[in-house]
Amino acid sequence: QDEPSTTVNASTKSEVLITTGELELYDEFSPSDFNDDFRVLNSSGPSNDVEFAPLIRAAIEPLYVASFNTDFETIIWQGNTGGAEPVKRFNGLLVIGDLDDTLNSVTPAGAITSANVIAIFGALTAALPAVVKGKTQPFIVCNHVDYFLYHEALRALDSKGVNLDVGGFTTFSGYRLVPVSGIPAGRLWMTHNQNIKLGGWAQSDLSNVLVARTAAMNRTWGIKITAEWGVNFVVGAEIADYITA
Repeated sequence: QDEPSTTVNASTKSEVLITTGELELYDEFSPSDFNDDFRVLNSSGPSNDVEFAPLIRAAIEPLYVASFNTDFETIIWQGNTGGAEPVKRFNGLLVIGDLDDTLNSVTPAGAITSANVIAIFGALTAALPAVVKGKTQPFIVCNHVDYFLYHEALRALDSKGVNLDVGGFTTFSGYRLVPVSGIPAGRLWMTHNQNIKLGGWAQSDLSNVLVARTAAMNRTWGIKITAEWGVNFVVGAEIADYITA
């Protein structure tokens, strides 16, 4: 359909545009730093032209790529609270959502605990419009702390009802729970995949990783990762959120 399922019209290009920009992660080290570990990891080549052992180089690239993606999970949700200067131009999903008064915000009930987490999840699902729940497959995004509080609450129940693992996923009343490290404890979001837009670089892509000397005839090497990143959502009224007071 041309229009979103709610009365809020945010389907124009200018309103859902994801703005991306170049980001870089950089670190330095020397191949000789690995020589004291195992002989198979010793640097190759003469001492005045030290090179990385093949095993070291093969391990470094995916290691830094994984680290890069972990750091940027925080940027996805919290944006410029990540602190690094190159990413201060980006707002995360929570920052964008806090500026949008069309979100369905749940009345705060204090800090999330094992005693109230089920009630808060219930209020969150109730706040999401029925048309969204009926036409999409919503999920709840939470911090791993609140995720475990939910499991602690389930453990205390005599009857678990529909709050069970389904297909390998933890659910609440049939809605999938998605724990992420980038969202702070005490913050909850409920929406659907079609409403969240991400533009970024896949973890399996090593083509944007550069390992090279920091300068000619220098024994210090650097690794640089370049990526593009941007986030946005389409319709604020198709999101329910909870913020601990």
